[in-house]
Amino acid sequence: MIKKWSIVIAILCALVVGCILEYRFVNNTFEEMTMHFENVLSMLDQNQEHIDNAELLDYLEKLHNDFHQKEKVLKALIWHTGLKDVEIGISRIITYAQNNEYVEAMAETNGLVDYCKHYGQDFKISWDNIF
Repeated sequence: MIKKWSIVIAILCALVVGCILEYRFVNNTFEEMTMHFENVLSMLDQNQEHIDNAELLDYLEKLHNDFHQKEKVLKALIWHTGLKDVEIGISRIITYAQNNEYVEAMAETNGLVDYCKHYGQDFKISWDNIF
């Protein structure tokens, strides 16, 4: 009997630890992406006439690659169709920056900041989300 209870408790502990790790990964990813997009906004504001600089383009490429790696894990954990929208949005920002289109790049980046904040809040543990 003790052996059965030990197995049940071990399974429950494994589930709790798995849920905690999943919760932290999802929330940290959305917070990190929000921070990165806010950095992009400040980089865009530095030189509004010439946003096609190498520093911004390198940062965006690195951000795109990092998100693509995290997206694989996020799809497995939360299976949310909006994740592809973030990847497409990053690609659009890169295109706008390469074409030196400041207004479009700002609009797309602001949209992604709002998007990440919104979905980050959806995955927080709160009374509103529980009920």
